[in-house]
Amino acid sequence: MSKSAEFNQDTPKPLQVEVIKNLAKGNNCFFQARTRFGKPRISEIFSKIFKKKVMILFFNPFDCLGDNQK
Repeated sequence: MSKSAEFNQDTPKPLQVEVIKNLAKGNNCFFQARTRFGKPRISEIFSKIFKKKVMILFFNPFDCLGDNQK
């Protein structure tokens, strides 16, 4: 993931790296992360590394997952 460090000030978190790897392999992904985890960075990093690949991200603030936001 060193290539992503060129585009971002911080090193990506392990879960961000794992999601990007799975998306690059063409796998569908679902992951849950707390508020301010950096979910949008996944699309930023992916689009800068893989300019020709198509990816659709759907962020849904599940009300039932609200307890995990603490």
